[in-house]
Amino acid sequence: ASYANTRLLMNSSGQIQFYSLEQDGWSLTWSEPHDACSVYNPCGNFGSCNLRSEGLNCDCLPGFNPIFPDAWNTGDFSGGCDRKLAICSKTSKPDTFLNLKLMKVGKPDILSAGADSEDTCRQECLRNCDCQAYYYAGFNGQEGTDNGGSGCLIWTSVLTNLQEEYIDGGHNLSVRVAVSSIGNRFI
Repeated sequence: ASYANTRLLMNSSGQIQFYSLEQDGWSLTWSEPHDACSVYNPCGNFGSCNLRSEGLNCDCLPGFNPIFPDAWNTGDFSGGCDRKLAICSKTSKPDTFLNLKLMKVGKPDILSAGADSEDTCRQECLRNCDCQAYYYAGFNGQEGTDNGGSGCLIWTSVLTNLQEEYIDGGHNLSVRVAVSSIGNRFI
């Protein structure tokens, strides 16, 4: 491949852009990150990025609130979100799960290859008070994943790098929440 009449530029926001010289001037051929949700963790912990509107748009997951509401309301989402109520509480109703479709999420902390069903994966998560979310990736390769395995993928640390409607390999993620923090709307 010839790189004659091309240039690589890093702009002031840190985006890398590759240009080719065309008859009518320089034409942007490729850039990374290619959109506002592609930077690392743009909405902070437990904040979900979406591209429904121009620029960066973030939402806290149901059952979560912005840690710094004033900053959040002005468009600074870096502080992320925190749970309204703690999970794994002995004094309240059992936890439930938000079923979020086509979610991009950071790498899981645990791969339990022995989980042979969605229910087994869910129960594994409920038994572990550190479990924040899970994704059932199938058994014996029935439903492959980009993580290269099958079984139960479990997140025990905060959820980062979340993006909604991620059609390029998104997971049906089940996020653990206290029932009282979300009401009947999501159950």
